[in-house]
Formats: sequence, C-alpha cells, structure tokens
Amino acid sequence: MKWINKYDIRTFVSIIGLIFSIIGIIVSLILSLEYLTLLSNQNKTLSCDLSEQISCSSVMLSDQAKIFFNIPNTYFGFIFYTMISTFFLINIFEQINNKILNSIFFLLSLFGIIFSSWLMHESIVAIGALCPYCIVSFISASCIFFSVIYLTIKNTKPSSALISTIEKLLFEQKWIFFFIFAWFFVWILAIFIKYRTL
Repeated sequence: MKWINKYDIRTFVSIIGLIFSIIGIIVSLILSLEYLTLLSNQNKTLSCDLSEQISCSSVMLSDQAKIFFNIPNTYFGFIFYTMISTFFLINIFEQINNKILNSIFFLLSLFGIIFSSWLMHESIVAIGALCPYCIVSFISASCIFFSVIYLTIKNTKPSSALISTIEKLLFEQKWIFFFIFAWFFVWILAIFIKYRTL
C-alpha cells in the first residue's frame, strides 16, 4: 500500500518507458535471430517478409544495417534498450537526482531517437523497404525519448529561466502532446506518400 500511495505521474511515465524498453529488447533479440538466419541463407524468407516493400531481409541485407565496426545494428539496439531500461527501473522506485546521471541517459535516449530516425529515413528513401520490427523499434525509441525528457526535467530542478520556461510549455501547458502527435504524424505521412500505392 505504501508503494501505491507514492504512485504519481513520474512513476507512470517510468513504467511506460520501461515497457517500451522491454519491447525494444524483445524486438532487438528477434531481429538478431533473424539476422543469424540470413547469414546461413540469404535467400531465406523471414517471418517479417510480407512483400517487396515490407521486408526485414531487404533492410538487414543493406549497407545501413551495419554502421559501426561492421556489427549489426540489432546488437547495439539490444545494448541500448537494456541500458535505458535501468534508468526507468530505478525511477519507478526512487527519483534520480544526480544531474550527471540524468544527462547521460538523456544523451543516450537522444542518440537512440536520432539513430532510429536515420534508419527510418534510409528505409523509406534509400532502401525502399520497411521492416515491421524496425518500425516497432523506432516507435519504442521515440516513446523512450519523450519519457526521458519528462523524467530528466522533473528529476533535476531547472537550472535556468529557459529550462523553466520549456518545462512550463511542455508539461504545464501540455505542448508535449502536440509534439508527440506531430512527430508520429510526420513519419506516418512520409510512409503513406512513399507507399500509397500498396
């Protein structure tokens, strides 16, 4: 009962972030297993190969699937989601007041959404195929980023008038919901324009 009495919006956001982190871990594991399948047979049809335009194998066999040290992105995805999940797990039970730690997780989540966005862009524009699991990973990385923004600002007292103003605009005046809606709407629109003939 004591834990329930402490339940607040910070805890709720932490739980949401943890859920998306777990989803990201699962998706990364699935994609890693699918990649190993492709290594043994590149002509193998994967479970997420639904058509020429919706195909995990097309994305995983592309140059964009190995950006760092010729290691599949899915392996780094697993590490990323595992690391970020610890941030949410700690926040569920105790507020993180350390500014350095909050900054590290913020930068980590920022890298995650930037990298996921780049991969989505490459899938739509360069590769010409969408990976269903990659889309789930992109959604997870996006929701994680927005969750970390909230927790980072709430965990640390605003150090300047600018940050204080941003906090009021995003959370007190609920602008964060507009940005979340606009973010996903732009990507859905981009996919629709690219594949509207499907």
